[in-house]
Amino acid sequence: MFKAVTNDIEVCVETFYQESKNYRHSFAYRITIKNNGINTVMIQSRFWLITYSDGSKIKVVGEGVVGKTPTLNPGTYFTYTSGCVIETPIGKMNGHYIMIQSDNSLLKVDFIQIN
Repeated sequence: MFKAVTNDIEVCVETFYQESKNYRHSFAYRITIKNNGINTVMIQSRFWLITYSDGSKIKVVGEGVVGKTPTLNPGTYFTYTSGCVIETPIGKMNGHYIMIQSDNSLLKVDFIQIN
């Protein structure tokens, strides 16, 4: 499990290798985002950079996570499962979430590299 904390927002990631299909490699991941702060936050968007072992990269940018823009009150968490398919058997992902705090300010929450 990988864990990172930015401004009292904790991001925990578990990864799972899936069966290889047609020379492509599938990975699932479960992410738990926990609000350990005093402000309510809403996950507005995400940015992922997927890097293959051959050095090629893909950017993934989108609204919310898994089609949702969850609101996290202090002390609450949101868990979701998703995945990606890559061309190489080894890769890594890193990136960040943009969250809106209860005072309407934006908060960038980084997460550590997922291998």
